Formats: sequence, structure tokens, C-alpha cells
Amino acid sequence: MESKSIRVAVVDDERDTLKTYEQMFSRLSRETDATFSVTPFADGLDLVSDYKSFDLIFLDIDMNKLNGLETARQLRKMDESVMLIFVTRLAQYAINGYDYNAFDFVLKPLDYATFRMKMKRALKTLLRRRTKNVCIRCDGVSKVIPCDTLKYVEVQGHYLVYHTTDGDLRTYGTLAEAAEQLDDTDFVSCHRCFLVNAAFVKDIKLNTVVVGDDELPVSRLRKRGFVSHMAEWFGGNR
Repeated sequence: MESKSIRVAVVDDERDTLKTYEQMFSRLSRETDATFSVTPFADGLDLVSDYKSFDLIFLDIDMNKLNGLETARQLRKMDESVMLIFVTRLAQYAINGYDYNAFDFVLKPLDYATFRMKMKRALKTLLRRRTKNVCIRCDGVSKVIPCDTLKYVEVQGHYLVYHTTDGDLRTYGTLAEAAEQLDDTDFVSCHRCFLVNAAFVKDIKLNTVVVGDDELPVSRLRKRGFVSHMAEWFGGNR
């Protein structure tokens, strides 16, 4: 993992569990090239009331003030791309976490072997997010767009619109050119006018897909390939 520290929030109302997280991240840092900046929160309300940006959040589902699912619902309004890993004593509760685009879940009590396995997959995805950018010309200026902020690319006539978490950027080009730049990433075509980032897909309906807050068409010709890609993506990220 690159030298930049991974920003982690751990949210749990049990002091012993927060201490366990501290010990496990410290051990993982010694055993890998990754470094972690870990911030503990005793409740989901503490996290969302003054939210700062994180790369990864371990979120306990069963908490007194604001449970993990409600915390995730509020969190997704502020940060669509942060990686969420739910923690619970009951596996059936964790399934609901996927409604909020959860990356994975962990069962309590925490053990290091499982934690290390989950983090190995998480770090692989975080590294891919960090190391891939696209560069476009916008209003005569070169703009670098991190892929983890790019929700989807849309064709409008002879132009491309890059819909990012920080706003929209418009440039001249074709979707084929955008697809070439985004090769070997989590982007997939759902329609001849759209390339979508799988990480921002919230729901797939009969003939549409919800990406962030937008609902986009899924064409008949691309539906099978799109659904297959998304099934592989969700399977590999859970």
C-alpha cells in the first residue's frame, strides 16, 4: 500500500471493542506496508454530527443512540464513496447493510485472522481507487479526476459530461475514448450514452440503474453484460 495513511473510523459503543480495533490496526500496520490513522467513535451520532472524510469505516450495527443502519443512511447523504464494513453479532442484520452499498461485514467477537482477511481485500480496493485517475481538458485547462469521485460519464451530443461528487465537468470527446481511459477500472456501460462507476450503484431496477442520486437507463442490448458485471463486482466486494 502506498505511504499515505488510510483514514479509518471505528464506531462502537463498547470500549473494549474500540481497544481491540486499536490493537489490530497496530498489528496489521506492522505486518503490511499500510499505515492507518484510526479515529474511534462511541456512537454513530458522534460520527455524523461532525463528519470528516474517511477512506474506511467499521460500523457497529447495534448501538444505543444511533444504530449502524441509520448512521449509514445519514452518512451516505454526505459521502457516497467511503468504504463501509458493518460489524454485528447477528449475520442476518448485516445483510441489510448492503442497502447502503456496504463493502463487507464482520461478526463479533472480533478476531485478528478474520479482520486481517477482510482488510486484505479492503486495502486492495482502496489502492485501486487511489492509483487511478483520468485527465480531461475542460475550458482549456487540464483537470485530473480521481476515479473514486467519478460517479458516471454521460454523452451529450459531441461532448462528455463527467459527473463527480464535486460537480459536473464537460469536455469534447466520445464515450469510446472515455472507456479507453477507464479501462481496468470498475466502470461499466449500461447504455450507449453512459459509463457508470460500480462503486456508486445503489439499485438496479427493471430498465434503470440508480447511480448516486440519479436514475439512468439500462438498454436492452447492454443489460445482460451490465447485470453480469455488477453481480461479479458485488460478489467480489462482499
